[in-house]
Amino acid sequence: MRIEQRNEDWFTVEVPREFCFDAGRATVKPPLAAVLDKVALSLQRKPAARVEALAAPGDATTASPLAQQRADNVRKHLIARGVSSRQLGPPTATSVPAVQLRIGVAEP
Repeated sequence: MRIEQRNEDWFTVEVPREFCFDAGRATVKPPLAAVLDKVALSLQRKPAARVEALAAPGDATTASPLAQQRADNVRKHLIARGVSSRQLGPPTATSVPAVQLRIGVAEP
């Protein structure tokens, strides 16, 4: 997992694909679930914070319907943990081999 501070208000979290999903499946694996649970707690404590970008990979080097399904499941996991859908940007597919979350506080 990699966490990178972008500026005072924003940071990114990347979790490599092998810790997120089994090949050919969209079910969130326990290591990713643990990260998402911590993100959910942080978002609940800071209602002004939001996940601006939420992206998940497919199994190949290109984005695919599987990648979109995985991104949808990441979003559903966060909502199931009490995160408001208003705090979440749209789930998208990515060709990067990691789940990516860009989290921060938007300017009013």
